Amino acid sequence: MAERPRHPLLLPDELVAFREVGIEKRFLPGDRLVSIGDQSKEVFYVTTGLVKIVVVSESGTESMFGLRMPGVFIGDMATLNNERRSADVVAVESTTAIMVSADRFTTYLETYPSVALALLRMQSRRLNEMTERSILGGRSVKARIAQRLLELSTSSEHSDVVVLTQLDLAQFIDASREWTSKALGELRREGAIETARGRIIILDKFALRYALMDA
Repeated sequence: MAERPRHPLLLPDELVAFREVGIEKRFLPGDRLVSIGDQSKEVFYVTTGLVKIVVVSESGTESMFGLRMPGVFIGDMATLNNERRSADVVAVESTTAIMVSADRFTTYLETYPSVALALLRMQSRRLNEMTERSILGGRSVKARIAQRLLELSTSSEHSDVVVLTQLDLAQFIDASREWTSKALGELRREGAIETARGRIIILDKFALRYALMDA
């Protein structure tokens, strides 16, 4: 049997079947797909755009725990476990997602057990992502930016353009906006990237890989 691709999570026939039991929803930048504390009643499968996973502290500080590209589920574990949402999910750019109710999602997984297995593997990768995030905290801001840009460019449809504001990037790598701006300036001067409003254009991936060695 041929190995199942890691991304997108759903194969073409599985996506068609998922559309048949769901509703397509469109979100503008800043719109919330789910809100922290809400009861989990549905699952989303992102088909276009970009969303961020964030938690806001009591003091109002926002921490980003991840970015999700097209081809992944949102809210799957909380819905399957009948738990409340543990984070906000917010559209970074115009986003389209298929929304399926909890009951229909469970029935869908029973019909397509291969998707359930792929879902478990996706959760394992997300746990690894959390581990890598903690490891990244000990590296320079410049190295953290380089690694995140390389990761995002690999999973993006437009591999040389990462749609992300400077503030979102700072939250994603657990750095201040000032230090993030300084590191981006260094990468610009080295010819690795260009920056525009709400996006970063990757010019030289080799230069980004070299920046990973920054202490």
